[in-house]
Amino acid sequence: MDEGGNGSGGGKFARRVAWWVGVLAGLAGIAALVVTLTDKDDFTVAEWSREAGAACDVLEGEVTENHRVAQELLAKVEPDGPGDKRDQVAADAWTALAGSERKITGEMGRIQMPAKHQDDVRNLLDAMNDVSDEDYGIAADLRRLTFSSKSFEEFAKKRNAYVAQVLGHLNLLGVAHCLPGE
Repeated sequence: MDEGGNGSGGGKFARRVAWWVGVLAGLAGIAALVVTLTDKDDFTVAEWSREAGAACDVLEGEVTENHRVAQELLAKVEPDGPGDKRDQVAADAWTALAGSERKITGEMGRIQMPAKHQDDVRNLLDAMNDVSDEDYGIAADLRRLTFSSKSFEEFAKKRNAYVAQVLGHLNLLGVAHCLPGE
């Protein structure tokens, strides 16, 4: 038969081999695409940590200053005393601190969560909210003029425990330098 492959065994064989090579190459491409799509974590904890660190960098100065002012004003309040304007000024400072803490929590909550660490991020956000809740509680106590040594000790103990939790979660997620004094 002729060289064009009309009936020759060599031409048919070459076309079959080329056809199989094309099919196998196509299957390999599809397999590579499937592996790439299923193997990639949409958003990694390292990426989350980088964005959370940026949120801290933007707001940490505000939180640090509010924390400093709140602590200074609280030191001027006379626990178990008659209550005066100092209590109200300190209450405003603790409210400002809690509000700035909520800003950081809100910013972190807006970041896409890494699929494999969603519980860790949620635990961090819950602990951060617990800290700001305690700070709002201190402010409310000061406003009611019921600020006592005992109530402050209770708030401080709970707040310190929540801050320790926040630090633990931040460390687990790879975020550093996010809280005053850290």
